[in-house]
Amino acid sequence: MSIVLSAYLSPQSRIQLWRSVQQSVARTAPFLALDRDPYLVIDQGRLFWIEDAYTLADGFPYSEPTEDASATSAIR
Repeated sequence: MSIVLSAYLSPQSRIQLWRSVQQSVARTAPFLALDRDPYLVIDQGRLFWIEDAYTLADGFPYSEPTEDASATSAIR
């Protein structure tokens, strides 16, 4: 059945262009380095995706550069 002709669509329906959680977060916050595996949390019957991320910005307050190769390699 065509999505255009579907009875499931309403004026409140939205199409999600970036299907994975990581794609969505990466486009929203490109200055964050993402962990490999987001996880699902259920709270009061609602589903939430949790994505662990690390900042990569040069100007983040109170931050210091690191030479830890495992932090950047685990992210990619």
